[in-house]
Amino acid sequence: HRVFFDACDGLFTNYNWKQENLERSRELAGPRRTDVYVGVDVFGRGEVIGSGFDTNKSLRLIRQYGLSAAIFAPGWVYEHLGEENFLQNENKFWGLLAEYLPTHSICTLPLATSFSLGMGNSRFLDGKEEEAGPWYDLSVQEIQPLYPEHEGRLSTSCCLQDAWCGGSSLRVQGIIPSGKEHVATRLFSLQMPAPPKLFLTLRYKLEGPHADELSVGLELTTWDSSTCHEGNITSLPEPNGRHHPRFLPAPPPSLAKLLAVCNHGSNGWTSRCYELDLQGCSLRDLSLLVSRHQHSPQETSFTCLLGEVRVLDAASTGVSPPQVQNLAASQFWWQ
Repeated sequence: HRVFFDACDGLFTNYNWKQENLERSRELAGPRRTDVYVGVDVFGRGEVIGSGFDTNKSLRLIRQYGLSAAIFAPGWVYEHLGEENFLQNENKFWGLLAEYLPTHSICTLPLATSFSLGMGNSRFLDGKEEEAGPWYDLSVQEIQPLYPEHEGRLSTSCCLQDAWCGGSSLRVQGIIPSGKEHVATRLFSLQMPAPPKLFLTLRYKLEGPHADELSVGLELTTWDSSTCHEGNITSLPEPNGRHHPRFLPAPPPSLAKLLAVCNHGSNGWTSRCYELDLQGCSLRDLSLLVSRHQHSPQETSFTCLLGEVRVLDAASTGVSPPQVQNLAASQFWWQ
């Protein structure tokens, strides 16, 4: 079949393969091995290596041979397991595959999201339920996080019961182990040069019996570089490229309107603003940091709802948007 492979951009194989087939495909493809998309049927029809929640077994082998994968019928999660606990099952399915799938990083600013899936059981605005009842509109879906999970001690999931804006928020649940001061949850992968000054905003809601013992913040990591400094050029590089933006109790006058959320809560949600000065850095990850106020020899469980996160280039926030000219509209529908 080499003649067909040479004549096309890529090849999608069938699903009933064995390890020796992968080895042979790699040999035949040569430097074009990533153009071979090995078929993986999540329903597991025929003789397959792994399917369903064991699909990662197939992916693991495919990656060992440096080949690409074509995952067929991931709708198995809903079609086979049903609608009960669908979001949890969906996160579990893709979470098991995460280490074998590339992450698409965010490459431009601003980054702003309220984590809405574009559906929900109610519509929320400014942390308040505006309209009860199920709805579905993918056109208003916002940027979604990575949904990481760490050995059962830290998990992220969608919360449809409460939100800042839209139909859902992000629920982060976990345990701060005994002897540790904080835990970090990776939310977004970033890949871009860091502007000299960043503004960050966060809306959150802590729940559970230990809420008063905890604080929430953001952490930015940068790629390893001897030229990367926090603050001015004479500052020492941060260890491990971890940066903790400074809490901003009040925004600069020029940004008061944009950052009016600083230190103002609403409907049970807490709002915080931060700033960070960087020189010669490239952004890598944005994480949520949950910390204890005081050291404790005991484990501390927590539940935190994230309603909104924004990362802004300070230089662009003071620029007035261009005025709209020659605006025309038609076919209005008023309700």
